[in-house]
Amino acid sequence: MYPNNMNSMNSMNSMNSMNRNGNIPPRNETPVEKPKAKGIPVVVLLLCSLIFLGVGVIVGKFVLGASNGGSQKEAETCETESEESDYYSIMTEEIKDCSHSTSLYYEGEGKNVYLYCLDSISLKDNGKQMSLKDFIDRNGKDIDKSIDTLASFDKLWDASVDSLDDGGTTIYKDTGGTKVTNHGLTLIRCHNLQGGEDIYLGPYQMKYKEFYCNPTVQENKYFIKTYRILFQEDSLDKQSVYLTLRKYQEDEIQTVKVSKKIADRVMVGSNYEFTFEYRDKYIDDNSISSVFTNATLISMSKTDKEGSNQIQENAE
Repeated sequence: MYPNNMNSMNSMNSMNSMNRNGNIPPRNETPVEKPKAKGIPVVVLLLCSLIFLGVGVIVGKFVLGASNGGSQKEAETCETESEESDYYSIMTEEIKDCSHSTSLYYEGEGKNVYLYCLDSISLKDNGKQMSLKDFIDRNGKDIDKSIDTLASFDKLWDASVDSLDDGGTTIYKDTGGTKVTNHGLTLIRCHNLQGGEDIYLGPYQMKYKEFYCNPTVQENKYFIKTYRILFQEDSLDKQSVYLTLRKYQEDEIQTVKVSKKIADRVMVGSNYEFTFEYRDKYIDDNSISSVFTNATLISMSKTDKEGSNQIQENAE
């Protein structure tokens, strides 16, 4: 009798508990673990990697193929243009410490070829490189015919071709922006009423000088002096600068006026090499005043040379 009453009471308690909370009380059962996700098989990973690599190779071949195809087309275009214009590549080696004087390169009949600040000049003909001398010799020592080949590239020179009003002198300029030259080039082809027929070749910075094409005019001479800059002051015209100079182991100190185009951003206390141009004038090499009065300063550059290692050339 009592057990039955106890079961009834338990049932009533459970009902009351459910009614109070509004939820069915959890059963007292052991929780069942959910199955864990298994790792991706190694074979699947390998297959995915191979598929990825395969796609990359295909894409890579497509991109490289397109690139090579473009390069090949450009090369074919260049070769076609080269054949049509009888293209030559002009190679030069410039002189680092140029004395600004010309040197005889090739002596011909009635005309010569001179180099200015160039150590060598050569041509590439169908992949074969040869010196300009050999090129002239191959053309039967005919300088005109050889220079005609160079001048025929007038449409490839990136600077304008100038003609002087002296009878027919022509100046060709290439600043290196084309495939004609490796460093740029100036070609001066003399032809004037004074009988000048010579050829002058130099860097693209080369400027025309009167004596190049006029046999009656004496060639300019050049020399270099080294001075230390002790003081600097701008001039009132804003176009020049005053420099106070002193030569190594000399007591003379002089202040000279120099164009800002030449003396640009100089450093006080440093040594500079001054390059001068002159003609038929006496110059006292030991006098700063005489040098700047009777010669023309054309350039100056900073130097690290000290003492007896400095360049101190004399005017002839």
